[in-house]
Amino acid sequence: DTALQYFDIAAKLQQESLPESSFAYAMTLAGIGTVYLERNQAKEALIALEQASGYYDKYAFDYNYETIFQANRLSYAYYLSREY
Repeated sequence: DTALQYFDIAAKLQQESLPESSFAYAMTLAGIGTVYLERNQAKEALIALEQASGYYDKYAFDYNYETIFQANRLSYAYYLSREY
């Protein structure tokens, strides 16, 4: 719960500086998704992770560590949702 509170604070601060903070905002949303994954709350995780993916997609760059890790998080969320 504490982690989600801090992620929420970070997300609100980053929203104020969108679109400049889009990548950081995506990382925060991915963090929120990760917390939900750890809590086995796949539905909530998917919502946050899909939102994060939307912001990551705004960047035209090759795959890097963060985008690869994002694909892993999404895969696990779909697995927990039994969407094989």
